[in-house]
Amino acid sequence: MKTLTSLPLHLFICAFFCLSGCQQPTVIEDYEVISLPLERVQGYGSFGISFGRKGTSKMSPQNPWSSTQVEVKGKPKGWEDAHPKQIWFDALQFAYQNFLQGNIDSSRYADLVESWDIDLDRRPLADRSIRCFTHVVTRMLADSTVEYILDSNNNRDFSDDSIHVAPLLDFEANLDSLAQYAHLVEAELWVKGQLQQLKVPIFIRKEFSNNRLYLYYNFPFHYQTQFKEQFIQLRGGSGSIGLGYVRLLLGNPQRKLAPKPIEKNEFIRIGEEIFLYKDANTYTQELQLQKMPADTMLYSTQIGFPSKLFQGVTFRGQDTIKLEDYRGKYLLLDFWGSWCQPCVNEMPNMRAAFTQLDTSRVSFLGIVQDSRTNLENYLQRDSLPWPQILSTDAQPIVKLYGIDGFPTTILIDPEGNIVEKDLFGTGIQEKIQAYLVGPEKRCLNMLIENLLYR
Repeated sequence: MKTLTSLPLHLFICAFFCLSGCQQPTVIEDYEVISLPLERVQGYGSFGISFGRKGTSKMSPQNPWSSTQVEVKGKPKGWEDAHPKQIWFDALQFAYQNFLQGNIDSSRYADLVESWDIDLDRRPLADRSIRCFTHVVTRMLADSTVEYILDSNNNRDFSDDSIHVAPLLDFEANLDSLAQYAHLVEAELWVKGQLQQLKVPIFIRKEFSNNRLYLYYNFPFHYQTQFKEQFIQLRGGSGSIGLGYVRLLLGNPQRKLAPKPIEKNEFIRIGEEIFLYKDANTYTQELQLQKMPADTMLYSTQIGFPSKLFQGVTFRGQDTIKLEDYRGKYLLLDFWGSWCQPCVNEMPNMRAAFTQLDTSRVSFLGIVQDSRTNLENYLQRDSLPWPQILSTDAQPIVKLYGIDGFPTTILIDPEGNIVEKDLFGTGIQEKIQAYLVGPEKRCLNMLIENLLYR
């Protein structure tokens, strides 16, 4: 077993559960928490790239964010029909200060507190308006050239800013080279009870979709720290510089890694020890890792670990289903909602995979974040042939698994361990079928895949 510790986590776990699958899970109590200081570093590090997206048309008055719009002056001649758009640096601060200003009502803010996990005790926010966002305005010329103006000094005035041409770039080719296209924008962040002035790099590019122009943006920087001679990198989502939805990677940032980021409340192996990625906090600028007990099977939502146990009542049949009922078979969990158009778009692929796979060896189970009425209406239009469980306060499976993006799929093996996540598209059946050929061949394929990324 010790000879496997130099392997990447997913390969180590593959071997670990082959050797110790008979161990019984134990309940995790409070264990030592290690706090590590975070340093902000320019560039994307070893992460893949994602973008926030802004349309260029005027915001509808029905948009729930329309009340947060502020006037920006100084558009040049010829830009009268261009509509300024906000770019948020810190979405939590933006929501909070607009709530205090009365631009967001208490009901809307309560929804944001729950869905965005706003916790003023864990991460205090400024109780006044700060420069946690800026503006960009765009226009397209007759030759399809796209120009934009970014309020770089964040004074709500475009007259003292330059006009730029939005590039169409092969941004997957060399991610860190994109930093040369970034603009530095003045911003403010509330850190440890003080207002921190900083210059935030913003990269902007253009794209056309369904004959509509969109502006895509992100912040080309990440966070780093080091623990027990192990580099740790962290990067948030495309639309915020704060440490809200943050993923973690192990390894030297100069080395490109396989795209297997670790999410909050998942586990990482450092040397001979396993740690829980507990938190990454903008306010304290710290990463928190919680040391886990040795030689203990740990439940997780992470590839290579036993899936968290749950039970629930099926939506139509009213049968009680437990996760343990699927032991001995592969199980594909599909977290979705009828309100989620990408979820609905995936249903033909899910149905095709379900039809083609051997259902004596593979089962499907839908976990639905929705209202009872909406789900019933959807199933009347498209009666899915696998059971559905409505995630509610009484059976909060979505919350248990920490799902904050839909759709999400999780493939669980016959022993109850998670082996794949986010299976989508026409290749769902092929991916699952690969596991049915046997663990030896599958582990070999994983090893080969890993070597290609090294």
